[in-house]
Amino acid sequence: MRGLRGKAGAGRAIAVARISIAGAFTVVSRDTLATGSFSRTNSHRTFDVSADGNHVLVPVLTGGDLMPVVVLNWVSELKRKLAR
Repeated sequence: MRGLRGKAGAGRAIAVARISIAGAFTVVSRDTLATGSFSRTNSHRTFDVSADGNHVLVPVLTGGDLMPVVVLNWVSELKRKLAR
């Protein structure tokens, strides 16, 4: 059995559909993983699933003006902080 993940509604829920591909493609069950105010766009996916399939990373809207944060040389900064 495999699963498909996606957003449902107006960016208010993340759902998973468990599917079976044995024989005909069949939706076995549907569940809501989380609800909230999630960022959404029609041009690209705004969530990601970990390689092991156990975690979903989703940006959450916090309200107010959003300002982008640009971090230059973040790899060297991370290495420096981890070396402490």
